[in-house]
Amino acid sequence: MNKKKYMMLSESIEMDGHILYRIQALVPFSDVQAGQMGGFIESEENLSHDGLAWIYDDACACDGSRVYGDAQLRNRATIRDNAQAYDSAVLEDDSLVDEEAEVYGRARMRGCSRASGTSCIYDDVELIEDAHARGNSRAYGSTILRNQAVLDDNARAYGSVDIGYHAMICGDARVSKNTHWFHLGFLNATFFFNKFGGVSIYSMQDEVLYDSADFIHKHDFGELEVIRPLAEKACEMAEAAIKI
Repeated sequence: MNKKKYMMLSESIEMDGHILYRIQALVPFSDVQAGQMGGFIESEENLSHDGLAWIYDDACACDGSRVYGDAQLRNRATIRDNAQAYDSAVLEDDSLVDEEAEVYGRARMRGCSRASGTSCIYDDVELIEDAHARGNSRAYGSTILRNQAVLDDNARAYGSVDIGYHAMICGDARVSKNTHWFHLGFLNATFFFNKFGGVSIYSMQDEVLYDSADFIHKHDFGELEVIRPLAEKACEMAEAAIKI
């Protein structure tokens, strides 16, 4: 696209000391009609005139952030600092991408999810609810982060991974394949299970509290009376998650 696809209007808002201006489409593209109002940007550096990228509704882009390719910001989503959203990434609801984070591929962010630091979210990853990818973490493949889950430091989550219920994956951890991770806050422990029924339960000190290949299916906790309440609760949550 060689000509400008939008213009900045006089309507403005202030956000964290920055003045952002409403945009309006000049030509039709994708599902955007000529004359259609968009969200807010601080400068034309924030939204490319090439490709199908667009900022809808009251979504905002400011500072040195960039939205390009076919990326979309919807609802009240915000991108700021030097963050980038590109390819076919979609940010919606109240999601936030800031600092040096990048969201691309077909990644989708919803709810109050956040990507910050130098984290990268790509492929078919979903960040939903209050999930947060930060530090130098990477999430790719079909990873789902939900329910205040945190991916931090140099952690990597990939494959068909479901991380939720306050789980924190950090350090140099690698989480992959068909696993689900949850944090049981009332006992300060994290557990994961896979679709074949294997479960491991860890304390926050990474001590293995329970590890069984047939945990979910048999509900047989043997002599482990001390963690029976944890195991029973874990089983309930695991079975509920399978149905998601």
